Amino acid sequence: MGAGQSTVTPDKLHKVLIKFASIDTAFNIIDPTDANVSQAYRFLRHATSAFPFPDSAHMDPNPGAGYHYQDRRPVPLAVFDEDNNNQRLDVGF
Repeated sequence: MGAGQSTVTPDKLHKVLIKFASIDTAFNIIDPTDANVSQAYRFLRHATSAFPFPDSAHMDPNPGAGYHYQDRRPVPLAVFDEDNNNQRLDVGF
């Protein structure tokens, strides 16, 4: 696909709000109990870990290729779906 093209149609898009937690100058999370710290799913090439929740196996973004679930790590942000009563969203990278 070319620049600016997407397989997501406009009616499927949602407004999201991202809130950040405080970090120090070395990018470490200052307060791990901050409400804006999320446990993000981490996907790595050739990872082989099992998903942490039985109902989350469908989240493998590319089950036939090289990037798979590795673990969950704290990240200094939280994401909310503003079009769905500010539901907190899962984060993955």
